[in-house]
Amino acid sequence: MGIDDFLASKKSKIAKRGLLYSLKGDADEIDLDDELVADEGFAAVLNDDREIYVGNKFYKYTTNGLYFCKRKHEKEPRKYLKNLGSTITSKDQLITAKCIGASRKSESGRDYFLFLQ
Repeated sequence: MGIDDFLASKKSKIAKRGLLYSLKGDADEIDLDDELVADEGFAAVLNDDREIYVGNKFYKYTTNGLYFCKRKHEKEPRKYLKNLGSTITSKDQLITAKCIGASRKSESGRDYFLFLQ
């Protein structure tokens, strides 16, 4: 796969994943590097969804901040982010979402956390 093919594929993924994954729009240039995680070495160990497991913790990096919880509860922030992502259609809405708070309670009452950038 050439660089142009890689960038086209990356642009397609960004469009599908929405504003929680990338702030890039259709008119913006797509870079080879990760726009959110500046450290290339660290970005390389994250999966395509910017997730990583460290010990018994699950971490997910988004444009809205870093979400983390116990590994066994990882479905809860993923569900929250999927729902949040479907409601955010503009950068203004993303900024509003950032101001809501730093700790979330899931429907089951378990905590998961958000560190704002």
